[in-house]
Amino acid sequence: LARFRHLVAGRRGGKTMSAAWEVLFYALHPEEFHRDAHSVDSNKPLWIWVLTKDHEVGRPARMALQEAMNTCGLVKDVDYRWNKNEKTVEFLESDTFLQFRSADDPQSLRGAGLDILWIDESAFIQTNEAWVVARPALSDKVGLVITTTTPLGKNWFWEEFFTGKALQDPRQFRVEYTS
Repeated sequence: LARFRHLVAGRRGGKTMSAAWEVLFYALHPEEFHRDAHSVDSNKPLWIWVLTKDHEVGRPARMALQEAMNTCGLVKDVDYRWNKNEKTVEFLESDTFLQFRSADDPQSLRGAGLDILWIDESAFIQTNEAWVVARPALSDKVGLVITTTTPLGKNWFWEEFFTGKALQDPRQFRVEYTS
């Protein structure tokens, strides 16, 4: 499977919900993530970040994840713990940890080795600084990148993932459609 997955579509195109379902599936089944991403058998818990321009822009991603969890029949404090103040979700059976992060202070994105980085509405993040700072967190685990966005001209996102070498990179997969 592609390590870098990009979904670009118009408003109300289902981008955020699509990524929420993919992230939730892997959060609940880390063994499937390790098999898909690394071709290994492991049930090691995942560390996942959901990154958005700011926490207000991140609200739809939080709501989409909650909707997917409700649809799956997950029960708060039985299947997961959601800390709204810390903006974290801990999946109790898999021990996977998910954090909602903001790009408003890119330098704060240092640290954790990530298995999955989902950048929602990525084209709306003003500069590439958040990506430049967060990107190394994927290196040691060869983490998966999921980007979902409404198009917003030719900016850092377009430069990074839709031009030059990125177009020839077999680790990248793009889906674009209008809605």
